[in-house]
Amino acid sequence: KAVRTHVETHLGKIREVLPGDAPDLQMLVAEEAGTGRLRLVTQGMSSQAMQAQAQGGGTKPLHCELMFTLPPGKAAEWARMALVALARYPFANKTFFFDGHSLKNDRIVPGYPYDGFLFGPSVTSPPEFWLGNFGRKTVLFLSVYPLYADEMAFMLQHGRDQVLRQFQRHGITDMAPDHRFNTCDSAALKSELCIEQAAASQDKTLIIKKLHEGAHLLAVK
Repeated sequence: KAVRTHVETHLGKIREVLPGDAPDLQMLVAEEAGTGRLRLVTQGMSSQAMQAQAQGGGTKPLHCELMFTLPPGKAAEWARMALVALARYPFANKTFFFDGHSLKNDRIVPGYPYDGFLFGPSVTSPPEFWLGNFGRKTVLFLSVYPLYADEMAFMLQHGRDQVLRQFQRHGITDMAPDHRFNTCDSAALKSELCIEQAAASQDKTLIIKKLHEGAHLLAVK
């Protein structure tokens, strides 16, 4: 009940509850007023504590729920299946999820239209949603950001902040449609290099050339 109240307080009215893989796990579907976008949130994952690494060694309990933000309409089945699998993953593999963690979809979720997952606070939700204080228990509400293979590779090479910078450049949030723009494929990265070169140049002819090159790379993608 605490999770449901938290979701309705910060995200919107719950319009349906979808089943997980057992009675102790459900998916709350909240619809945001005005935009119609959906929030698919686990309810029940936080009933168990993940064992997070503590400073100075050892472990400490960490409670978490997960969320996908989806376009208006019907909640995608792949998103429900992904949340079910991800909700079980830390306990089956003696690990934990936290802000900035990522996970490759190595046969974890069949039919998942992306290649990996990045966990962090939702940039499309109120900041207060990130932490739920329920009596003696604090629950992290982590948004799942879908990643393509190019974005996973880019993040491993350059770090999480750089892939988030790519998202910001292209207007990508934690919205998880069936498909979206790949911010780190070769055309996108070369286009941005051209635009950066144009911005740094004092040569008007070069500026125009580089801007045209950048626009062409994205157009033919």
